[in-house]
Amino acid sequence: MREALEDFYNRVYADARLAPFFRGVTKERLVGKQYAFLHDEMHGGCSAYFGDNMRNTHHWMVIPDDLFDNRQRLMVNELRDHGLTETQIALWMHFEERHRQDIVKDAPWERMLGTQPMP
Repeated sequence: MREALEDFYNRVYADARLAPFFRGVTKERLVGKQYAFLHDEMHGGCSAYFGDNMRNTHHWMVIPDDLFDNRQRLMVNELRDHGLTETQIALWMHFEERHRQDIVKDAPWERMLGTQPMP
């Protein structure tokens, strides 16, 4: 999984529409966070991921559906390049699609702590 994520983020950092979201973030940090998050998602909520929830993590990012779809296409292509079966890819994408509503939006959202907006 980690190797696929490393290669995937090479594609993301090379993508003109996606790369700006990751200025100032090392690929190693991003891969580590994504790996821990997906590990928890795929293993029923183990405790490898200590980051914020997806809504808060992406609160400032204006990401329309077509950009999210572009990211998903890059991921599917990378997973195929790594030899995953279509069943494995569908399962992986299921975990990612569960968070579309926390990421896709037309304008930034406030960062929240429970029901309270954070500065």
